Amino acid sequence: MEKDLKVKVADLNTAIFETQVELEDLMMTLIDILERYDSGCDFEIKDVLDYERGNIGNEKGKAAFTFLHEHKRIMWLVRTARLYCEQAQKICESTEI
Repeated sequence: MEKDLKVKVADLNTAIFETQVELEDLMMTLIDILERYDSGCDFEIKDVLDYERGNIGNEKGKAAFTFLHEHKRIMWLVRTARLYCEQAQKICESTEI
């Protein structure tokens, strides 16, 4: 019985370790996204206006338009995911035996 318990504890510790590794990788990705996109952009308003007025061939304008409209939502999603990762890491750390 004690040996079975030791095996289960070892399996649990392995699972926690593997989860922590995955969370660390995800955190690095989320931090990279935040660092890249949670700042000002190099887009020019003239390109946004040109695209918005119907010049769908203006790729820079399209990218800027999309960025401006989606940026806030994307950053909220990334920050939320990062908070979940941090909480999951704390849970893993608190359950180590």
